[in-house]
Parts: sequence; C-alpha cells; structure tokens
Amino acid sequence: MEILFIMQSSQKLEDITSKEYLDKTLESAKSWCSTQLRAHLYGFNNGFDYDIFHYVINNEMIGSAMCLDDKEEGLIRVSTKKLQWYIEREKHFEQYGLKEPETDPESIFIHEITEFLVHKIPEIFLHYFSKMEFPHSVARKIENINRRERGLKEWYMG
Repeated sequence: MEILFIMQSSQKLEDITSKEYLDKTLESAKSWCSTQLRAHLYGFNNGFDYDIFHYVINNEMIGSAMCLDDKEEGLIRVSTKKLQWYIEREKHFEQYGLKEPETDPESIFIHEITEFLVHKIPEIFLHYFSKMEFPHSVARKIENINRRERGLKEWYMG
C-alpha cells in the first residue's frame, strides 16, 4: 500500500516512506537545525557538523517511527512501517472529525538531531537537567517550533 502525504510548498502528493523523500527531509532538517537551533536551544553555539547524521530504514523497530542508534553516532533508525501506521491513525481520527498532528518526517528528524545534541553537549544537558527537563522533552519543544513555523499541528507535550 502506498502512503501519500501532501507537501505544503508544492501541494504535490509524495510517498513519505520513500528513500527520496526521506533523503530530502533529512537534508532539510539538518539545514533548519544549522540555522535555527542557536536561537532555540540554550547554550548552543552551532559549529556542529550535521553531516554525521544519516539514516537507515529498520522496519523491525517497535515503538517510535525514528530513534537514534545506541551504537553508531549520528545514525537515525527509521521505521517506514511506523510512519505508515501514523498516516493510518490520522485517517482513522479524521473519520470522527478529529485532527491528529500530521505525520512529518522532517520534524521527526529535527527531534532526533536535537535529542542527540542535548545528550552530547554536557553544558546543554546540565542546564536543562537542572530545570528537570530531559532530552526528549527539549527535543519535542524544538520539533514543535519547526512544526509551528510550517503551519503543522504540534505534537503533544505529555
């Protein structure tokens, strides 16, 4: 089954699970992080090499659509099956007049990159930890900033 997503800029239907689409959204996420994280992530001075981030499709994952690999620095594991599940969930909720946050690989990549940086840079980690904010919640806030900028519904903070 082919899963389609409406891109805001061109209003063109694209398969969000395709390698081409994921390649494009990862590059866009890295670009956004390189220009925007400094303004939104406390103590971040940029100068980070975003080229370390790459992905591999791993449909054996249980849980999230994307996650950082615990062994290879910068590797993001992507479950296209879970992305498809999110799309199906959106459709299900729409049948009842409810609107779920749109499935958006770009903002999910931004979340994973931010979470990596919060874990990696001690000064940033300690700042947020001292306020009882953990890497996942910090990454969700940054992800939602990007989603707002692009007119997408925010993910829940819970």
